Amino acid sequence: MSVPFEVPEWLPRADPPPPPDTSNVDPHRVEGLVNRFIAGKQDALFTAPDAFYRLQGADAVDGVPGIFTRLNALRDATLDQAGDDGERAALGSRLDAHLDEARGGIDRHAAAQRDAFNRQTLSQRQALIQRAAELEHTNDDKLTGLAEASASVAQELARLTGQPEAPAMDAARSAVWRTALLQRLANRDGAGALAPFDRVKSELAPADRQRLNVLIEVARNDAIVDAWLQRETSNFGRPSVERAAADPALSPDQRAIAAVKIAAHESAQESSRVATAKGLDDQLAASSRLLASMPASYRPGTFAAIADEYDAADEPTKAAEVRDLARQEPLLLAFAVASPGHRQRAIDALSENDRMVANALLSRVGLLPPGLESDSEQEYEGTANVQRTSGEADEAQGQPGPDDVQLAADNQRQNKMVRDIVVELKLTPSQAQALHREISGQGMAYHEILQTAKDMFNK
Repeated sequence: MSVPFEVPEWLPRADPPPPPDTSNVDPHRVEGLVNRFIAGKQDALFTAPDAFYRLQGADAVDGVPGIFTRLNALRDATLDQAGDDGERAALGSRLDAHLDEARGGIDRHAAAQRDAFNRQTLSQRQALIQRAAELEHTNDDKLTGLAEASASVAQELARLTGQPEAPAMDAARSAVWRTALLQRLANRDGAGALAPFDRVKSELAPADRQRLNVLIEVARNDAIVDAWLQRETSNFGRPSVERAAADPALSPDQRAIAAVKIAAHESAQESSRVATAKGLDDQLAASSRLLASMPASYRPGTFAAIADEYDAADEPTKAAEVRDLARQEPLLLAFAVASPGHRQRAIDALSENDRMVANALLSRVGLLPPGLESDSEQEYEGTANVQRTSGEADEAQGQPGPDDVQLAADNQRQNKMVRDIVVELKLTPSQAQALHREISGQGMAYHEILQTAKDMFNK
């Protein structure tokens, strides 16, 4: 165990050395060295890229030891330039005075930047809390905690700035709820914003409440209309604009919203139906081509399945047309594997009316034998012109012409025109029969029968 050494009272002590003699010191040289120190101090504090007074916040607080070290080193370097002890003594007191003045400025800057750093730290914490409210805007329990945390930070910040604490805390809580509610509304979760708004609206700052009021009113109307549409769908299968307009439970704004939503839903359904029907049209065409060109690869029952899909797409007319093909699928497959000659003989063996129906059926799937494609309208018009000329000549001679009674009275020729129009418009067998009944015995020309068919079947 060691014992500290104590100098006895009786031990004689040496007198301190006398101060250096400064009588011969050149004052101008001392002032020149002081000027160099001042220039170096100003550079370290003000003008250098890393000057201390340029530092802000935490950098200024952390930079205090470094600037003191730098200035002390500058003082020592200046003292080293003194010529003797006397000059050094005279110079040292002058440099110490400048150092003391610099220390005061450094301490004041560091204190101010410490306050700025503290305010910056608290402001950053509030920004992080606001970001958390935005990210977790659906977690009401978490939002309550975030609101209180933000209020605590606001209280500390108010103390630093000398502001009233209570208003700052209320504004901080309000900002958290405003951020979360706006995020829910932006994410189209208006219904999810209603309950928390009703719960905290009395705590919201007036500016935040005013900002949210209109958006919440829109969300409330939207939620009421959505609930009404759901009830209508459950009770009636689909909502209607007429029932919305007549419902006294809905406000005028809500009725207008319901009408727009119903129209938008119907438009979307119609677009979907049209797209589905177009896809089925393409599928039907591809299946028809497959049956005509590669009957062995055709899967029986395809037409019936397509007809069912047309029904599901709310296309009953097309479904009925394709079911006609499905019923005749065995006949179509038989024609597909037969040679063109056998097909022609089979058609020729049919009655005129059955031949017309068969042609309509075969034309739908591309199995019409060569030579039965539609003649041009000009061919029939040319024949009709000849008949008119002949009839007019007979009338000029006072003799009734047998051909001007009806231009298409010849039954065989009329059936030929109907067959060609059936092929041209790709009518179904049932449509072909309906057209034949419609024009039978009316003596129509080709273009008249064609226009009648287009009008009947929207072609």
